[in-house]
Amino acid sequence: MGALDRKLIVILLVVFFGFVVLAGLGYSASAALGPVITGIIGLSCVIPELLAEFRKPADPAQESWHGETAAQERMVLAWVCGLLMLTLLLGLLVAAVLFVFLYTWRVQRLALPLALLLAAGIGVFFYGVFDRLMEITLHQGWLARLWL
Repeated sequence: MGALDRKLIVILLVVFFGFVVLAGLGYSASAALGPVITGIIGLSCVIPELLAEFRKPADPAQESWHGETAAQERMVLAWVCGLLMLTLLLGLLVAAVLFVFLYTWRVQRLALPLALLLAAGIGVFFYGVFDRLMEITLHQGWLARLWL
């Protein structure tokens, strides 16, 4: 991935998280909490990366981002695309649980019981915070809509 590609991705992330904050401000107070906090956290992560990208000199020989090879970058992109597809098909709650389980078990090589515990914790957290505390209905997914 070239330097221009990295800069473009970081710029798009800044725009995306900025939009999340702005969109959240248009919701009611209880519904705005999630998007605004998520957007602010996202901005706080990508703005330093944006500054770092524009400070370093353009080096066409540099083909990796933070020391990762192109194959590793493609693998990360594949995992993110998989998460998006799971979210569209199965809904956010199920996708988050499956993604955390599969990623921690297969990529991070955590023990199976620990990966299951982390996935269950994410499921409880998402359900408790979004569905119960903030009363925000999470995306149900296309298959769930067909099923129900």
